[in-house]
Amino acid sequence: MAGAVALAWPDITALVLYVIACYAIVSGLFGAVGALQVRTLAGRRWMLAACLLAVLCGVFLLLAPGAGILGIAAVVGGYAIVVGAVLIVGAVQLHN
Repeated sequence: MAGAVALAWPDITALVLYVIACYAIVSGLFGAVGALQVRTLAGRRWMLAACLLAVLCGVFLLLAPGAGILGIAAVVGGYAIVVGAVLIVGAVQLHN
């Protein structure tokens, strides 16, 4: 949805990037708190790794919103791929 807003109103693209960055940071922090509270979770380390990546990506987006839309797209795309893979590995470990 944030991408559609950026295309419809290019003037507020920086605001959209801040929203994405804040979402990544908040979801990473809440996920880390959840992972730390559940000590018996098999894939806890993978969940913590995914949360750390989310926070780092959010901080990068906050610090460098003007890095260019292609750079931002690469960061967000890389984040989605890596976090998705980490969460899949954690889910497989949790299932086993």
